[in-house]
Amino acid sequence: TPPSKRALQNMIKSHRAGYMQDVINYGHRMCLFFLQSQLSQSFLGPFRADICRRFIVEPPIVDWEWEAIAGHVKGAVGESWLIYERNSTASGANDLRVFNPNLLMITEWFEAFIRLSEALLYFDRCLEAACLLHRFFNIGDWEPARKTIILYLETLALSGAKKYDAAYLLGRSNVFSNSTSNRLWSLLYSLFYRTDEATYSHRFALRRLREAPKCYSPHQSLANHSLMSLTYSYAAAGCAWAAQLATNDEDRALSTLCHAVTCLRRIIQRSCPHRRPPLLRAMILLTKYTSLRGGESQSQEALYNIARAFHYLGIVHLAIPLYERVIRSKSVLAHRYPEFSKKQKSLRPSDFCGAAKFKQLQLTQLLEACIHHLEMPATNQDPTDLSREAAFNLALSYSQSLPDVAAHLLRKHIAW
Repeated sequence: TPPSKRALQNMIKSHRAGYMQDVINYGHRMCLFFLQSQLSQSFLGPFRADICRRFIVEPPIVDWEWEAIAGHVKGAVGESWLIYERNSTASGANDLRVFNPNLLMITEWFEAFIRLSEALLYFDRCLEAACLLHRFFNIGDWEPARKTIILYLETLALSGAKKYDAAYLLGRSNVFSNSTSNRLWSLLYSLFYRTDEATYSHRFALRRLREAPKCYSPHQSLANHSLMSLTYSYAAAGCAWAAQLATNDEDRALSTLCHAVTCLRRIIQRSCPHRRPPLLRAMILLTKYTSLRGGESQSQEALYNIARAFHYLGIVHLAIPLYERVIRSKSVLAHRYPEFSKKQKSLRPSDFCGAAKFKQLQLTQLLEACIHHLEMPATNQDPTDLSREAAFNLALSYSQSLPDVAAHLLRKHIAW
């Protein structure tokens, strides 16, 4: 079996077992040689070895051999101009092994680069993964499915390396070619407000609606931008469409909550001629949102949002008992203690959600905090517990009438 075949097989086994360092050990050098082998010999001729090494892939430093071979080498498996392995204990041409990229098909090289990039992202070597994927993407024409995967990983790597402008431009081009992918929209939306493109993203989302009118993500994106730009009529329409097009209860609950917030903010506008219709609509939407979250007895989040809505409207006598219920109720994670306490193996973010595969995603970071709390609840705070937020708002409600009670709440729940 050729070395490249063995390396690919070992990469696949190590990746499935979760041994990411072994994936890098088996595939890093091989993939770098493949990138160099795709450049013409006449292009590399005028450069010295160290210049070429920095030019091809930066920043990784690899102890490869850079030697051009004129003609065939005895015992080699094919023609090439890169020495892949050399026996240091002997001398002569018979001890050279020439790197031949044709031993693997392009689909196998694609799998090798994807697995290597995921391993590099696992160890936060984001800039290196972005450079590898960028070089690999430019070696040929890819079918749409593979092109989307490469660009998604490269966008994620650039975002992890804090190159937000480059990540946004790359993610936007990926959404251009595949406007119906909610995963691509989720990654792109996290980059909107890390760049200077936030003011233009409203127009971008509006134009994507023509290409994907039945996709949830562009409708919700347009609703969020309309809500922040105070155009509540467009925001309400976008939330209503997003709730209808959502494929699961989680997305539908988010769109319903956003619609309720839009109606609440519409009430306090001077241009609102009749305040009762949007108020009634907001209460109906909050009730629907609560049922989508499992009811008040199961969702601390729903209780908190209803209390916050009453607090926003100035109906403090209704908000106070709800805040007190939030403090006494269990968090979302606390309801799942029995389920995960039975598992003996160590938990990973993918056990909660299949989309939480890369630590650069905000969803993965939240789930990692949840796992740390499940493993060591005494030292790690529950990220889904809203009791402190409820106690703070409750202290604000009591600050004028009962300052002693407000101070007691702050000392008990906030101060440490």
